[in-house]
Amino acid sequence: MTTRVNDAGVGRVLALVGEIIERFGPRVAGTEACRQAADDIGRRLEPLCDTIGRQEFTVHAGPMRHLGHVIGGCYIFAVAMMWAGGAWVWGAAAAGTVSLVYWIIVSVLMVGALDFLFPGRQGVNVWGVIDPEGEVKRQVYVVGHHDSAYVLTFLGRFQKWYAVRIIGAIVFSTTIWAAAWAWVIWRHVNGADPVWGWVAAAAGVIGLVFVGPFVWFIGRTASPGAGDNLVASAMGVEIARIIRGKSGNGRLRHTRLVVLSLDGEEPGMRGAGAYLRAHAREMKRVQTSVFNIDAIYGIEDLRFLTRDRNGFKALSARMTAQCVEIGKRLGYTIAAGPVTFGGGGTDAVRFADYGIEVASIIGISTDLIREGLVYHTVNDTVEKLDPKAVRACMEIAVNYIKDKDEQE
Repeated sequence: MTTRVNDAGVGRVLALVGEIIERFGPRVAGTEACRQAADDIGRRLEPLCDTIGRQEFTVHAGPMRHLGHVIGGCYIFAVAMMWAGGAWVWGAAAAGTVSLVYWIIVSVLMVGALDFLFPGRQGVNVWGVIDPEGEVKRQVYVVGHHDSAYVLTFLGRFQKWYAVRIIGAIVFSTTIWAAAWAWVIWRHVNGADPVWGWVAAAAGVIGLVFVGPFVWFIGRTASPGAGDNLVASAMGVEIARIIRGKSGNGRLRHTRLVVLSLDGEEPGMRGAGAYLRAHAREMKRVQTSVFNIDAIYGIEDLRFLTRDRNGFKALSARMTAQCVEIGKRLGYTIAAGPVTFGGGGTDAVRFADYGIEVASIIGISTDLIREGLVYHTVNDTVEKLDPKAVRACMEIAVNYIKDKDEQE
């Protein structure tokens, strides 16, 4: 028997998103507004759950916050050193290497190797647990994140050319890095600057059109973060309500439900990492599945990710197929595919890193050329959320939970 989500349930989700944004505003990880929003979500979960959890951790937002400054600044310095020529080209090679390594660590691999260079702030994860009526044989996590991002200036103007600008910056940055080292090696072998040096320096100037603006790539203001990703945390509250039922006494038979709202996703899934460092061992003591929700906007853009973290990390093929099949049963045709390179990642990747079964649903266009995106902009407000997409996500999640509970 399938479970449907009524209009009132969808309305409560959207109302909660709007209320939290109105009360606390944008919620950059590690800020007081973000901590207050986390505690508010915890209070919403408390009457619906048997136990409530709260975890404080140190979040370092600096590496991602200064990504554009490092890439743009290093590139400008490298081009200047190439025009100076001679031994100065060592500076170009060094700057290019710093930029490349920084980009790979922070944006491609999304690991915290550089966190020690930046100050930490207090982040807060919150969760609610609904225990089953019988022995716990399995558990399902429904995961979202309540922090919001700094705006991306490239999405504010000329959004259609966002991908072109990003790809152009990658091409020119790596080309100048390679050219600088080739120049260094040439000087070492031949004792003079290469005849093609001026061509590389000129190409570097052309590349300033793409790479120079990275200095202000990440803006100073923060997004309201309705769709990315407060709506997922609000959906978690409503899913807990649905599982408990109208009487408030509903119980699954042998499946524990955990609704988890994470902090620090935008700086590189820091909250998920903190939660797993503390709880991965106990999660593995029982069969665990994680239903991750992120960036839900339009129903036509709903898709399950087969690979996360710029396409490098595989998520659970089995769970993804099950969720896609449940969607079909409910009347939704939802594709499955990898996140595009440069598209970042979701909290799901941290669970996959620990070998925990996880599926991740998103609701944002993954086309190379896109317009009308509101995520990571000041326009990411509750009015931009499609109620049909919210309904579909919750229905798939609830029916997945109930299907798991029917297993012997």
